Amino acid sequence: MTKSDYEKLSKLAPTIAPLKEYEEWGVPWDAQATVVGQALGRPQQMTVLVADAKKRVQAVKDANPEFAGKTALAATPWEGVFVYGSQDPRCRLLADLGFSLPADLDKVTKSAWGGDLSDESVELLDVDALVWLVEGNGRKDIEANKAYTSLAVHKEGREIFTKPGDGVYEAFSLMTVLSIGYLVEELGPRLAAAVDGNPSTSTEKS
Repeated sequence: MTKSDYEKLSKLAPTIAPLKEYEEWGVPWDAQATVVGQALGRPQQMTVLVADAKKRVQAVKDANPEFAGKTALAATPWEGVFVYGSQDPRCRLLADLGFSLPADLDKVTKSAWGGDLSDESVELLDVDALVWLVEGNGRKDIEANKAYTSLAVHKEGREIFTKPGDGVYEAFSLMTVLSIGYLVEELGPRLAAAVDGNPSTSTEKS
């Protein structure tokens, strides 16, 4: 948001500018919640909500120690394949659950928020757990991509597909203090299924 944008929006309604210390689109959910709580004059109530959400994230992490040492990513079939970067809230959450992100993630995407992958770079998606956010025919498009379907992440069933209406898609897209608890409790078992080493274990929403 530019200064001009802020001035224009402020004439229409009270406006909160993005926190400048973070990548554009990469403000952590807890930092965002804290600012909103302050803006609404309810910082203490928001502190309680943030603490509860973090407790639920930690509970899922503690229940799945096998996440440590495993790699994970989030992606969407937007203009080909778009993979979220290390500073995107979705990947931040995967890291908070104990997963590692590919070391060269931001170098490949050319942005800490994320970027499009070429077929030559699609091997970046060959992680231990890959969360897809798909709409419409997105899953069919992904499964028609031969460069992608040649990867072990696909062959070994380490993919998790979320779609509009399943709850997880919305929670993973919004990444708010009120959606985090539900998200990790729903996504946790599916991530565990992805990394259990058994291709026959379903990662679909139960």
